[in-house]
Amino acid sequence: MTGALRRASASVLQRLGSSRAQASALGRQTRNGHDTAVHKNKYVEQWLSRREDIEREFRWTSKTLRDVVIGVLVIPVAMYNGIVWAAHTDDEYGERPVRDFLWAHAQPGERSS
Repeated sequence: MTGALRRASASVLQRLGSSRAQASALGRQTRNGHDTAVHKNKYVEQWLSRREDIEREFRWTSKTLRDVVIGVLVIPVAMYNGIVWAAHTDDEYGERPVRDFLWAHAQPGERSS
């Protein structure tokens, strides 16, 4: 009985050893038979760790408030007005009545129904 247990434990250990080698080989890239281990860039690693901890490091400053206002308000309103202007220009060129969008850009007598 002990001989059978020894053989079974030896085969399990042998299989575990081969799976460990396969698992460690998964982390390496091989191209054309050459090992090319990935070298980590310390600057990228620092940036990634700061990115993970941003909720602890973030502070409201005048610069962050300005960036939020520009990104959330100024850019979308400017894009909307540009699109409306382009649509109105196309309407005038095509001799169509001017359309109303979110805000009434058309003159009072030019409203389409």
